[in-house]
Amino acid sequence: MAIRARWLTSIDDLTALGPRYDAMVLAAGDIGLFYQLGWLERVWPYFEMRLGGVLSFLVVEQDGELVALAPLVFKARGWAHARQRVLGFMGGTWDELDNWMPGFLFATRDTREQSRLMNAMVDALAERQWDLLDLRFVRSTCPSIEVLRTRFSGLRAIADPMATPRANLDEGWAQYWSGRSKRLLRILDRGRKRAAEDHVDLVHEITSDIPDERRREAETMHLARQDQIRSTGRERSSPFEDPVARRVFWSLIDFAVSRGQLRAHWLRLGDHVVAYVIALHHAGTTFGYFNAIDPAAERYHPGSLILAGLIEREASEHAAIIVDMMMGANLTKTLFATETLVNTNVTIVNPQLRSKVSDAWSRAAHQVAERLRR
Repeated sequence: MAIRARWLTSIDDLTALGPRYDAMVLAAGDIGLFYQLGWLERVWPYFEMRLGGVLSFLVVEQDGELVALAPLVFKARGWAHARQRVLGFMGGTWDELDNWMPGFLFATRDTREQSRLMNAMVDALAERQWDLLDLRFVRSTCPSIEVLRTRFSGLRAIADPMATPRANLDEGWAQYWSGRSKRLLRILDRGRKRAAEDHVDLVHEITSDIPDERRREAETMHLARQDQIRSTGRERSSPFEDPVARRVFWSLIDFAVSRGQLRAHWLRLGDHVVAYVIALHHAGTTFGYFNAIDPAAERYHPGSLILAGLIEREASEHAAIIVDMMMGANLTKTLFATETLVNTNVTIVNPQLRSKVSDAWSRAAHQVAERLRR
């Protein structure tokens, strides 16, 4: 079987692959949702504007069929970092538009076959001119790490503190819910009792689209929530603070709606929406892609109530096997999670002398910058 790996450096190159491109990424599992051509056409110009760099997707073909993908971006850092040439996963803007689902995509689930395809990608990587391979958030179960470790000396793999909490529902809603902690049940009961005492109804609604009036509500609530979090000294951003980001965000939502891959969950307290989760779904996984709660309604625990309703409905009505609460744990996510995926940051310095020197220079510059910030 003939295997060939090749580089694609533009959205037009991806378009030229035709329908087989989307067929491959969707066959690659749940995260393929974030690499559909329509999604990339909308989000790549934003990433390019924010970060610079060149789209550098590495695809593997076997007997004319697309079978694997490494969604990478090539970027040259500034002189302060010795013009270091870096290959990394697409995304990484650290804002609400980041898909947080980087990784190698394989059309096969067989791990030995994945390793074989990964070796073909490593051959192509070895021929490319780069100084640093910087891969954030590789899932620790991915066979790619071992292949990279075998083929490149000096690989550094460090567990990222931002893990991914998930609810595994393969035994059904009832079995899942019976395992929830008393602490979580008390929180939910407290929220419902407070609503009853205030004589307001709690209603969980689901829509397959986001009407204009709900978009305005969603924007206002997200901005208010981000402001509240910033007041505690934590960094936060919202796509609704910038006209370009706002336009890109809603175009992504429209694309997901057009593909039938979106369900929006809304928690209404009386006449007001007090929490929402925009969920994207594919291959048995529901992703809690984007959410917010009304800071003024915190005493009702809207975040916990809407997540409980979302998981129940996704399991009971839509046969979800996994609810992925996206990267970054907090108490609410932890109480609902049955498992936590560890994400690993993998870096490899090219063994060439130029690459070693630029890496040493870049590290020294980073240490100086850290000292100046203190």
